[in-house]
Amino acid sequence: MDLDDERKLVIIKHIGDVTFASLAHGWLTLLHTKAFKDKGYNLLSDYRGAKFTFKLNELIVARKFMKDFKTVLKGKKVAVITDEPYITAISTLFEIYAYEDAELILKIFATEKAALKWVMDCHYRCNCKQNACVLR
Repeated sequence: MDLDDERKLVIIKHIGDVTFASLAHGWLTLLHTKAFKDKGYNLLSDYRGAKFTFKLNELIVARKFMKDFKTVLKGKKVAVITDEPYITAISTLFEIYAYEDAELILKIFATEKAALKWVMDCHYRCNCKQNACVLR
């Protein structure tokens, strides 16, 4: 986990196999990071070269987790970068759950440039459950 104070970002690079336990541990660490919790930092989560090794049904636990931390997550932005189809599929489903359960705004990108552009200077805000965006 790296902190980019200039851009107010927490950057996490995932490498190799990503288990549900390692993902949960990462989120717990993130939620107790002062920059994310108290200073308004957003998250850039880079999964390029990584592989999810957990099952879709394990996301049920993640939904409860998000609901429990809604006060910290509400309004935060998470840019996910991935080049792996299974991670894209899981993240797409999680994108919907994140907003429903914690008003966490998560978007998926194939490039770091696009992810940074959105997380740093988005002129839109998510206002629905279908990935549609409206001008602020």
